[in-house]
Amino acid sequence: MTLDANSTEFASTISITPLRLICDGLQRLSAPWESILLSCEIEVEYLKDPEARIPIEHFHRVLPSAAAITGNPGVGLQVGGVVSPHAVNLIGYLLMSSSTLGEGVARQANSDIQVH
Repeated sequence: MTLDANSTEFASTISITPLRLICDGLQRLSAPWESILLSCEIEVEYLKDPEARIPIEHFHRVLPSAAAITGNPGVGLQVGGVVSPHAVNLIGYLLMSSSTLGEGVARQANSDIQVH
């Protein structure tokens, strides 16, 4: 789903990029990620389009659906544990390599990193 950045629909969508990370993690855990996406009304084909955006409410269903389908209420934490640092940008790496989210935000704030 590709939307014009000025459309009102754009504001209620999210880039496909974070979903790719989640799917990679689910796949590493041998979870049925394709079935999970379909249960959230997300077509697997969207993952192939780097410009794709999906409705935010569908994205928010992914981890609860993964927990329900796998029978593992901690699957979201496990997905986070298997995401490789190289899969995220520099700010993501700062957050992942910090002891707490607060420490990561402080590290980013104290650095000269600018996001455009």
